[in-house]
Amino acid sequence: MFTMRDQPPLRDYAMIGNCRTAALISRYGSIDWACMPRFDSPALFCRLLDVEKGAFLQVSPSAKTEATRCYLEDTLILVTRFRTQGGELLLTDFMPAKPFDAGHSDLENARILRLLEVSSGRVEVSVRFRPGFNYVRDPAEVLPNDFGCTARTDQESVAIKGTGQLCENVTGIFEGRFEMAKGDRRWITLCFENGKQPCDVSTAEAEDALASTQKFWCDWMDKCSYRGPYEADVRRSAVILKALIYQPTGALIAAPTAGLPERMGGNLNWDFRYSWLRDSGLVVDVLQQLGYHDESIAFLDWLNLLHLDHGEHLQPVYRVDGSPDLPEEELPHLRGYRGSQPVRIGNAAAKGFQLDAFGYVAEAAAVCYLRMPRPMDSELWDLLTYLLDAAQRRWREPDRGIWEDRGEPRHYLHSKLYCWLAFDSMLRLADHFDLPGDTDSWRETRNEIHQTILEEGYDPEAESFRQILNEPGVDATVLLTGLVGFLPSNDPRVQSSIEKVRAELSIDGLITRRRSPDLQKPDEGAFLLCNFWLIDVLLESGRQAEAKARFHRVLSHCNDVGLLPEEVDPKNGDWLGAFPIGYSHLALVRTAIRFAEAEKEQDPAPPNGR
Repeated sequence: MFTMRDQPPLRDYAMIGNCRTAALISRYGSIDWACMPRFDSPALFCRLLDVEKGAFLQVSPSAKTEATRCYLEDTLILVTRFRTQGGELLLTDFMPAKPFDAGHSDLENARILRLLEVSSGRVEVSVRFRPGFNYVRDPAEVLPNDFGCTARTDQESVAIKGTGQLCENVTGIFEGRFEMAKGDRRWITLCFENGKQPCDVSTAEAEDALASTQKFWCDWMDKCSYRGPYEADVRRSAVILKALIYQPTGALIAAPTAGLPERMGGNLNWDFRYSWLRDSGLVVDVLQQLGYHDESIAFLDWLNLLHLDHGEHLQPVYRVDGSPDLPEEELPHLRGYRGSQPVRIGNAAAKGFQLDAFGYVAEAAAVCYLRMPRPMDSELWDLLTYLLDAAQRRWREPDRGIWEDRGEPRHYLHSKLYCWLAFDSMLRLADHFDLPGDTDSWRETRNEIHQTILEEGYDPEAESFRQILNEPGVDATVLLTGLVGFLPSNDPRVQSSIEKVRAELSIDGLITRRRSPDLQKPDEGAFLLCNFWLIDVLLESGRQAEAKARFHRVLSHCNDVGLLPEEVDPKNGDWLGAFPIGYSHLALVRTAIRFAEAEKEQDPAPPNGR
């Protein structure tokens, strides 16, 4: 039986998904995390959060094996190659994905297909399945049959087919074994249903699903316009970002996981399976620059629906269907990843006030429409002006900030900076499209916020911008003053802030997002998003060699299939926090684009492109 010592490191997981939900699969063929039928549904498999009782489905050789893996081309089809003394086994895992059809429900897409192929010799295959529903809170009845088994509760069921008969052992795990020889192919299918009669997937349907899923991802990636440095990293990150967008609404989730620790053994274990307006605004910018417009428009349409439902009282975060209810609770029956408790689901951040959302939404609209030859949608403009009116009334209020601190609201520099950006973005849109609005008042407020940040957000003695207005201390968000157009990146105040961040937040070449009382034993790992910010502002400042060295250092923390977590322990390289997280991948893409732009400036194309 698995113990805490057997918990795979987070970097040993890869993700499969279908733009409605996702699953994490370990290097040795175990599905240890999957929420069905959508991202924010209760977990069907959760061994990621408790190796001793969490549900899972593992398929791998019985004998000692070496495992390597990769994604098939530009897809989320995962291929794991197992090498044993007796032969070689290929395991292909995927969730069927296809273009959106409003007539198809999440349940119709709640499938995981696993193809086994022996390329040489003979291999004995072991299948191990521990059932569990709703984070293993709901007991399941298991009905074995000649083809596999069905596990069910009164409300849900999952059918596993293609394993042969599975027998329960003394630990409650259902096991089976079978032999395969060179040239053999075998499908194992998993179907989730909201009822007692599970679906069935034939071999022909599975083969068709593999071909159509590969076509879905490759057709989407064929639209990627990026050509430049780090292209393979950009393309892999683009696939991850696409996979995190909930297809029916266009909402982007932060990450497909819940309850993973920001500090190993600590209690900062949050649920990220929801859509933050901040993240969605950032990904619109990134996808636009890669040539993707449909996803940007889908997000703005979703935002408009949120406005119609909730008015100006937009939350920082929503469920993927736009529901505002994200009640936070703890799951004390789960031990947590490597003993990190409590495991939390839901997220109380939904009820916090965050001023920066105004800026991220306005910036998303600006980058979307200023890059496309199309007029501004009148309903969207009405929404944006409505939100800007709210920002005008509320920008002086304290809030929870980008890090969603749970203490008393404060006057965070980052929040004021993004209020400034909201007005700046709206003025650019109004000027470009000659749109109606109280532009004189907007310009006056923009200038007032700018002056407030310079007077109360900059500490002349420390020679740095502050995390909180009129209070000592720095965090990584001060780097953004040189990235969003607030000040030129070569402004002395931006440059001195860079040095302050490097001096106070660095650990072994990576930076944390804020200062810990003891940098040798930080409260959390190096926040990768902040490291990309530092690289970006160094690039903007003309410090390209330093920026490139730091970029390569961050890229070295990608795992073997190109995924990135939220944080990295700079001391030992352990992954921490949610993963794969959209923040890290969108920042990677934006930084690669900045490198491409910097190269063009250094070596512009000669006349006539020759």
